[in-house]
Parts: sequence; C-alpha cells; structure tokens
Amino acid sequence: MDPAITAAWRFEDGLVYLNHGSFGATPLPIQQIQSELRARLESDPVGFLWRTLPERIDLVRQELSGFLRCDPGGLVLVPNATHAFNAVLGSIDWRPGEAILMTDHGYNACRAAAERAAERYHLEIHVAPLPWPVPDGADLVSPLLDACRSNTRLAVIDHVTSATAIRLPVEKLVPALRERGIETFIDGAHAPGMIDCDPDDLGATWYAGNLHKWICAPKGAAFLQTSAAWRERTFPCSISHGWNTPMAGRSRYQAMFDWTGTTDPTAWLCVPDTLRFMESLVPAGWAGIRDSNRRFLLEARQYLMDVLEVPSPCSEDLLGSMSTLPFPRGLEASQAADLRRQLRDDHAIEIQTLEREGKAWFRISRQLYNGMADYEALAAAIRKLRPGS
Repeated sequence: MDPAITAAWRFEDGLVYLNHGSFGATPLPIQQIQSELRARLESDPVGFLWRTLPERIDLVRQELSGFLRCDPGGLVLVPNATHAFNAVLGSIDWRPGEAILMTDHGYNACRAAAERAAERYHLEIHVAPLPWPVPDGADLVSPLLDACRSNTRLAVIDHVTSATAIRLPVEKLVPALRERGIETFIDGAHAPGMIDCDPDDLGATWYAGNLHKWICAPKGAAFLQTSAAWRERTFPCSISHGWNTPMAGRSRYQAMFDWTGTTDPTAWLCVPDTLRFMESLVPAGWAGIRDSNRRFLLEARQYLMDVLEVPSPCSEDLLGSMSTLPFPRGLEASQAADLRRQLRDDHAIEIQTLEREGKAWFRISRQLYNGMADYEALAAAIRKLRPGS
C-alpha cells in the first residue's frame, strides 16, 4: 500500500478499522487545517464569524457545487443528513392525514424524525417492504410505487442504504414519484465520495449528503440541495438572523442556513481542502478513489464469503464501498450486538452488525487505508467466534 495513504490516517494502535461507513475518518492533514482554523476563530471571534465567514462559506459552496455538479443556488451547509431531514420535515405545510412513504431499509434516525412529525402533524407513515436478501434482478421500484396512496405527500429514499449497504434506483423512482405529485427527499448520507453523485440530475425535491463519511471531511460537514421551487420555503431547524436580516449576495434560503446561531463552522470550511487532499492520493482523482474502493471491496467481500462459507445477499451491481454479509451458522441473530463488542474488545476489529430477517449480519467498509490483511484478520476473528471453534 502507498505509504502516503497509510500515513494520512492515524488509528488507535492495533485497531483494524472496517467501519468507515458509520462516521468516516478524517485524514491528519485535514485535522491540522481544522485546528488552525479554530485557532484563527478564537484569536478574533467577531472578525472571523461576522466579517469573513460569509465569504468563506460562499467559497465552500462554489467548490462543493462544482464537485457535486449542482446549482450552487440550492446548496446549503448543514451538520449532517439527519439534520437536513428534520429541517425538511419542519418546512412542509402538512395537512392532517397526509402520509410519509419510507422503506424498511431506511435509516432509523430518519424513521424516528418521521415518527415525531407524524405525532405532531397527525400524519401517517407507510413503509414499503424491500427484499433482503435481494434476489438477482429483483424489482426495487414497484414496491415503493405500489405503496403510494392518494394521501402520500413525501417519499424518503436512501441513495445507499445504511444497514444493508445497497444502492436504490433513485434515478427511476424520483421521476415516477414526481408524476404522482409526490415530493422526494433523497437520503444521500453515504453517496458523496462513494458513488457518482449528481443531485440536480436526479431531480429530487431535496437531496442531503454527509461529507464526513466518504469525502473524509471533519464531523459536522454535510449539505442539503433544494430544488428551485422549494428554496424559499425550506427552513433550517434553528431560525436566526437570516429570517429578517438580508445578507448581500445570497437568497433568504441561504442566509437562513448560513447562520443558525453561534457554532463552530470549521468542519464546513475544511471541505475544499479535503476534496483536494483526497483527490491527490490517487492518480485518477475521485473517480479513481471510487473505483479503487469498489473493486477492493468486492474482492474482500468474495474472500469473506469463501472463507466463512456464507452466501451473497445481493448482486455486486448494487454495491459501492460497503457490503453487508451474514455471520456464519451458529452465530444467532440475538448475538449481533454482542458479536460487535467481542470483535472490538477481544480482536481490536471495528465493524457494524445488525439483526435482520432472523439472522445476524455484519457490514464492512473499504476506504483507501484498508488492505487485504484487515479482512483476513476479520475472517480469522469471526471463525474463532463460532461455537466449537
């Protein structure tokens, strides 16, 4: 492995980190840049936050919109994708009896936010069941469309699901839902940096993505892209000066999201440097990162399936830089959380686990710092967990 890559991250001694998908991992040079930004902020808080921050945010928005190939007029920065979803839920003029459509592969935090909105606004939540495991050639469009009702106002769809790590066909779903008059929120928490991500091309009403995951920016960096028709009626969770104080060069929508109260904006300000730093690690840039991670992930996945003698739950074409696999026989579904703790405490291996369909599953990730020895260590540790091993 390239020494420049291995030197860019510093994990706890001996830790095999195969769970990049949960919170990402920020390279050391970006950590240093953020520390320097924080020092500047604290050396002149008023000057930094009042005088220079608006221009700094505009530069971030310009570079990020270029990376995402989206209209900068719809792009605002938020702490995370869950925050963005809560903002959207609070921006819709709900009528009692309307419905939110979700899938049973969705992220629990979004489900929780939807449940709170349902209680507050007297809404219904409809959950479209998608198969898991996913048979080859399975239809992942019809179940969602079949779950639409006359009262469906908003559909929430993961671009890449968190627990099962599969790509959903949002490019087919969004126009089909639009024809039915249904607004769409695409939870792209895992998409930027993992797969080719073009929010405007999808045409969703809202698209949110995390930048602390596959982009590797500091925690607290994410974005919300809003369609033109909804920009002046989409509001942040915290209303502050942007509500009634115009800011030169930006819409009210951007003014409200750009300033929601005093906070540490340095994670946002690190995004351009992170994009450039990561791009420099691979000759082919971001396309090379995505391709390398996916190819390596598929190789590691096949190795684990062979060594652990477990079946593939989905075809390779549904995967990016993460994969969810079943634990071998003998490891029960109820043990999923304990298995994660055992792997971390006894073997210094960090993965994600879950219980689903009566089985215990584990999710692996691949980022540039991972080598095949990491997955070999995981296979050996799992084999030791099996009864009678």
